[in-house]
Amino acid sequence: MFNIIVNVVLLSILLAYVIGNNIAILRDPSRYVGISNKYLIDLIIILSIYCGLLIEGLKMHSIKHYVYSDVTLNIIIIAVLIHAIFFTKYGIPYSVTQGIIGGIVGASLYTNYQINLSYIYLVVIIWILYPFINLALSYGISLLIRKRRRVILHLTHLIGILGPFILGYVYGANTVGTITSLSLIDIHWLFIVVLIIVPISTLFIGKAIGETLSGRIYGLHPSAYISSIISTTILIELTTQLSIPVPFSSLLTLGYIGPIFTYKTHMFRKMDIIKIFIFWVLNPLSTLFLVYILYFLIYPFPY
Repeated sequence: MFNIIVNVVLLSILLAYVIGNNIAILRDPSRYVGISNKYLIDLIIILSIYCGLLIEGLKMHSIKHYVYSDVTLNIIIIAVLIHAIFFTKYGIPYSVTQGIIGGIVGASLYTNYQINLSYIYLVVIIWILYPFINLALSYGISLLIRKRRRVILHLTHLIGILGPFILGYVYGANTVGTITSLSLIDIHWLFIVVLIIVPISTLFIGKAIGETLSGRIYGLHPSAYISSIISTTILIELTTQLSIPVPFSSLLTLGYIGPIFTYKTHMFRKMDIIKIFIFWVLNPLSTLFLVYILYFLIYPFPY
């Protein structure tokens, strides 16, 4: 019972913190059509996250099969939460979904619990390929629509209205689905927890990283914006079908960078791009090591 209570508390904090840090990014498409009612956009985002989690989020729960015990789930949540808070404070991109996979591998190494290596290999391959695929795909889409002003105009309005829902849906399915896979409670109680946490995090939690990224995105050419949303949504949806978690904000950012090569801009600094690629690799590894250390501190003798 104690493990369950701790799990619910930790999971709620992690959910609130992570969702809060991505809300600004999810709101951004509405800027292009002049929707100024923030609460209306927040309501759309909240509903889209619910829809994504309810319809497809459970596909991500197969990850739980690779976890040794209930204690392991809580240790992974603690490690991911520590990383999320620390990295956010210093403006470092951190992927919770990558951290969870890294934590699972770290726990399995310490406990000698056998996990499906084929799945891990597939995850790593996708993580290696996806940044370049998203850059290329968004670049191609941008080239396709950039010289068609009417197309851009119509798509801008369409994405401006549907963008928050589309992004919120895949975010709820993949990211929120991955986080909730660490839950120890019954699925019905889990949805009640999410029902409470999502509005709280959307409306009240600080959004440091999201607002920083959002500030750089706003002002990009509409073709870059449209291309990134389309390409990122397609790729995240594909990985959700395979039950593979992917970094949401980092992938979305790389999608913006692709079309930038079609015109001259200094919207993104080179160091921002380098940081994304560096921590794309370091995120799962650092969480792996922290979970291993936490396990050693709690259980000094391996299983």
